[in-house]
Amino acid sequence: MESGVPKSAREWCYLIAVVVLLEFIFLHSVYTYGTDKEVLAYSTFAGTITSIILALIAIIWGFVQTITQQNSAVELGKQIDSLKNVGKDVTGSASTLTEGLTHLSSLARKLEDIGQVVTASQRGITDVSGKLGEMIKAQDKIRPIIDTPDTTPAIEAKTLVEWITAANVATTNVVYCLYKLDGKKLDRPGFAKILRQANQAGLSDADKELDLTMYFRGHLAGTIGFLRAMGLLQVDDTTDILQLSPILKKALAKYFATEDPGKLNYPTDALAGFNHLKNYFISGAVAN
Repeated sequence: MESGVPKSAREWCYLIAVVVLLEFIFLHSVYTYGTDKEVLAYSTFAGTITSIILALIAIIWGFVQTITQQNSAVELGKQIDSLKNVGKDVTGSASTLTEGLTHLSSLARKLEDIGQVVTASQRGITDVSGKLGEMIKAQDKIRPIIDTPDTTPAIEAKTLVEWITAANVATTNVVYCLYKLDGKKLDRPGFAKILRQANQAGLSDADKELDLTMYFRGHLAGTIGFLRAMGLLQVDDTTDILQLSPILKKALAKYFATEDPGKLNYPTDALAGFNHLKNYFISGAVAN
């Protein structure tokens, strides 16, 4: 007989017959042995034994269930400890991720600062190139610096002043240093450091972390090389003494007559840098 299949009429008849037969046997046994005290004693004893056995089974079953519950509680405690460790790991990962994001943000700011410096350099190169064509046209009038007075017209001081005016702040600061170093020893690494310090004078503390000494050293070398190629200055290869041409002296004396960065049309954030250079030369720190 399969489970879930309705019973047939024959099966119901068999079931009723078996129940009736069992009831008949039970009633017959009671009628036959109901007055026998010995059978009644055995039945009572059997009932007692059965009760004891069932009680023992219940006790053992309860004991087994208690042990199972204890094991489950221990396992549950282990799982809770594991969850706590996972929580600590997640917290540590979040802290590490926060530190990484902060470091990336700092790198992004520094890259942005470097980009601004490169952009400023490109603008300065463009400004210098604008005057280069005019100076090349006048190159045939330029003669090397000599101790005798000039009798041939060199490049005009007006053109030099226009070039300095059009140059960016970094180039103008380099030219100012060359003006102050005329007749003195040229310490290229030292003055590159001074130019960097002048640039930092107007920067915030975060921007001052950038070390642009090599950038200003290159700016200094480029400006000297350009003016030297045009015959406007000389640097003795043995003593490193710098000497400006008379026409360049005249142009620089005219341009830096006041030495006031405001009147020289310096931007606001570059005023402190020029004043830093001016105070440096006023202090007499330059060796002859």
